[in-house]
Amino acid sequence: MVRFAAAFARSVAAACAAIPATPSGQAVGNCLDPSLPKRRRTLERHLLPALHAPLGRRRRAVRVAIDDHRVGYFGVANRDTTRAEEAGGTHTFHTYATACVVGGPARYTPGLTAVGDKEPMAAVLTRLLGQVIAAGVTAQSVLRDETLFAVAVMRLLPSRNLSLVIPAVVRGRKPRHGGSGGADGGLPPTLTDPGGNHQNPTANLKLLDSVWGRVQHERGGIVRGQRPGS
Repeated sequence: MVRFAAAFARSVAAACAAIPATPSGQAVGNCLDPSLPKRRRTLERHLLPALHAPLGRRRRAVRVAIDDHRVGYFGVANRDTTRAEEAGGTHTFHTYATACVVGGPARYTPGLTAVGDKEPMAAVLTRLLGQVIAAGVTAQSVLRDETLFAVAVMRLLPSRNLSLVIPAVVRGRKPRHGGSGGADGGLPPTLTDPGGNHQNPTANLKLLDSVWGRVQHERGGIVRGQRPGS
């Protein structure tokens, strides 16, 4: 049942419902529970070889996407759950993060780790990057979602000579071509230096500060002691 669910990217409960005369998803879960490691890190160590097996040798540097995933949990909170903004009727989640190789004909996941409650995202990212290195993958740049917007994370990537790509919503007047931001509301065209060099941590952080301040302003936040529109 577990293999069937994994092959079709469905839950165990959905797999049980799709196949006649099978136990319920709860019954399968009750059977699996005693056989699983008690610690999540132990389970990760067993999973990683299976994730790394299809990668083979990669000589070219790749882009790696870091994503945070939350699965709603409606039971009693415990050491394996996290709390966050309400979604789907609950504040409690099982949270994990992934590192995926993107930009090629296929998508691979060389990094997978559980996230603890109030665990610093820099620690999570360090663990993921270690898994990517263990898989023999060389990362050139990192794409991140907004859940990983933390100062410690922003400083960690340049310290490892990794360029960072951050999505930002730009509203208002269209920026001038080649502009570096300013009165026209434009944003720097890239978070690397103008020559495309990805090994410039100082420039990255300066541009990052500019972009993040503008994103906060668009969201109606307070930026540098001034209210939007003042």
